[in-house]
Amino acid sequence: MCVFREEVDPFTDDDVTLLQSFAVQAANAVESSRRADELRESLALQTATSEVLRLISANPGDLRAVFQGIVEQAAQLCDARGGSVQRFVGDELEFVAHNLPGAQQMVGTRVPVGFLTEASGPTFIDDLHELMEVTSPARSLLSVLLVNGDEVFGRLMVSRFEVRPFEERHGRILQSFADQAAVAIANANLFNDLGESLELQRATSEVLRLISANPGDLVSVFDGLIQMATQLCDADTGSVQRLVGDEWEFVAVGNARGHHLVGTRVPRTTRADGETPVFIDDVRELVGFPSPVRSTLTVPLRSGGEHFGQLSVSRFEVRPFEARHGTILKTFGEQAAIAISNAGLFNDLGESLELQRATSEVLRLISDHPGDLHAVMHGLVERAVRLVGGDTGAVARFDGDSLTYLLDTTHPDMAGVRAPLTRGFRDAVLTGSAAPVRIDDSQALVGVGGLTHEMVRDVRSSLVVPLYADGTPFGILLIGRFEVRPFDERDGEVLQTFAEQAAIAISNARLFNDLDAALERQTAMTEVLDAVSTARVDLQPVYDVIGRQAMRLLGYPVLLAIRDGDELVEGTPTGAVSDSAARLSEPGMRWPIDVRSPIGYACLHGEIVHVRDWSAMPVDVFPDARGRVDDSKASLVVPMLRNGVAVGLVGSMGPGVADLSDEQVALLQTFANQAAIAVDNARLLREIEEQNAELGESLELQTATSEVLRLISDHPGDLHAVMQGLVERAVRLLDADQGGASQLDSDDTTFVVADTVNQEIVGVRVPLSPVLRQVIFSDSAEPVLFDDVQQLVTDGLATPQAAQQVRSGIVAPLFADGRPFGALRLGRFDVRPFTEDDARVFRVFV
Repeated sequence: MCVFREEVDPFTDDDVTLLQSFAVQAANAVESSRRADELRESLALQTATSEVLRLISANPGDLRAVFQGIVEQAAQLCDARGGSVQRFVGDELEFVAHNLPGAQQMVGTRVPVGFLTEASGPTFIDDLHELMEVTSPARSLLSVLLVNGDEVFGRLMVSRFEVRPFEERHGRILQSFADQAAVAIANANLFNDLGESLELQRATSEVLRLISANPGDLVSVFDGLIQMATQLCDADTGSVQRLVGDEWEFVAVGNARGHHLVGTRVPRTTRADGETPVFIDDVRELVGFPSPVRSTLTVPLRSGGEHFGQLSVSRFEVRPFEARHGTILKTFGEQAAIAISNAGLFNDLGESLELQRATSEVLRLISDHPGDLHAVMHGLVERAVRLVGGDTGAVARFDGDSLTYLLDTTHPDMAGVRAPLTRGFRDAVLTGSAAPVRIDDSQALVGVGGLTHEMVRDVRSSLVVPLYADGTPFGILLIGRFEVRPFDERDGEVLQTFAEQAAIAISNARLFNDLDAALERQTAMTEVLDAVSTARVDLQPVYDVIGRQAMRLLGYPVLLAIRDGDELVEGTPTGAVSDSAARLSEPGMRWPIDVRSPIGYACLHGEIVHVRDWSAMPVDVFPDARGRVDDSKASLVVPMLRNGVAVGLVGSMGPGVADLSDEQVALLQTFANQAAIAVDNARLLREIEEQNAELGESLELQTATSEVLRLISDHPGDLHAVMQGLVERAVRLLDADQGGASQLDSDDTTFVVADTVNQEIVGVRVPLSPVLRQVIFSDSAEPVLFDDVQQLVTDGLATPQAAQQVRSGIVAPLFADGRPFGALRLGRFDVRPFTEDDARVFRVFV
């Protein structure tokens, strides 16, 4: 700062002192302005961050909505014209969010990467046009990488349309938003995994319902299956094709534009005959001619080990499918194979109307009695007897060198009877061609051809066909006449059809028994997934569902434990579990994560531990195992794995655990996987809530600091106005009932500088109370909290009148140039103590 005079009139020492005073005030004003700017910037950033966290919480799994909010907040705080979020897709960048006016159509489009930095910090580009030849209106740019774990996901960028380089503080601001974007990505991945798993479970259950409701009706089943597969794989169309020589014949097409393809054939250009899905990024590049579909995904269809077709989904643009889509489609391919096996009966039906009606009746029997083989067989034999003009019928199964009768329409007492079976008769029936065997007169073969009186009884002419179950000889279907009246070739063809239906019925009984178990598991998993999707921080509902379903499906109670640092803490289901479950688990018990117990080992190595017999286990293996102590005989521990790390475990103990099958262990592993999602979900939500709490406290401190600086700036030199304003704001912010400030007058008296309850005492000299003396002249500048002033009265540090006015208080000393100046105090009229968090905020006003 300088001044001058136009004439020769030297400045005096007083002038110099005065000018120095002005210079100090100017410096203070500049510093105050700088700090105020920083505070405003920090407050704005905190507010924007809070808004982003709110978006993450309100839109779990919806990255576009979160990123759009991040772009808008970042552009505003960085004083930019616009911004965008882009994700890396190979050597391209795909726009995920964009906030420039009229540029929303860019979302979803891709551009070359152009430039990219491997640095972890912000990248500043002063002028894009000098860096490369582009037509973009953007000139100055600032970008930061978006990182999720160890993966670089994309980048966040803001730009200006004029050459006006961004500052370092803008880089810090943008980096803060990138950190929030990483939280959003992790949160979205978690919820998307959960939602996708739940949606696939529901779709699978719906396909099984379609199969059950439409036995033999492949068109209805395939239409529903293709619709669900295209929806879950984000495809435009889908199809089922069967293999005919070296061609694919379209059986069903899921898009109206392709319905004309049903029944047509195309060359076999792709081979989905392995175990893994086949991905084609662009069909046109493969076949060399225009194709309406571009990216495809195909899985094989198999039945009984035979490859007979394929299931495909397609997109009309080049947008390759992901590995997870292959997993989804493979699941639907397995369901399609079940549907085809269930309906395969319709492929080889004769043209006889009567046979068609009989076949429909048999199918109705299979549908009405899933899994009830006796009811189906009895109805089937009755219809076969009627169609071929027989008098009786029977079904028997091969049992070593004997036949065991399952049913006989004329002699019900034959059920369960075993009859000798000679090799000659067995070889005659099982020629390998499954052709019928006609016996014109059974009596002529008794004792000669290998028949016995028990096998034929009063039957003279017979027609016998072999029965197969899943390709393996099962038994025979026999139709007889009581007189010698041989069956003809047509009768043999009809009975062979019924034999094929019987084979389907046998397989179907097994299939439906398997389906019942599968549907039961699907229902259980849907209930578990529902519990996982609705549980937030409280994991008990998930524990309860897993405990209940484990008891229902496995017949054994389970214990659950969650990882807490280097230990595991046990919990337990609280719902309808047996007494053995209560004895099995000890809620709150802690187990070290080490190799001395199955629990610790499974969590340490992320491996299943299944001890089927503790007595056969060496004593130095798992010496601390609970199973050794309470004579459980067997133990099973399955880790809850999340990203390869065990976050807890599910386990069971008891003699019956030794007999658990691999399938049951796999089911428990599925429960553990879902529980791991719930545990990780709760952890993430807790982190978000903690961040919100820290943000709220920081905003309180920023608000208090800003108000203090504004008071000082608005009332320079007016101590009463500043102190009165400080006290009033502190009272409001800390939920106090009254407040005041005192200035030391001497070692024994003070002046009241401010008071929110009684303005008349402002300026009045009052004696210095013992408690104020103790606070003001202490060595610490920290606030002192008094939970109940009545205790101070008892200790002789305050007067009874003081306790009548205030019960809970907080007092902080004031200093000027390092010397005691006075005190700032707040009070509440009831016993409602201030907290340490209150003290941190109060310290800002001191």
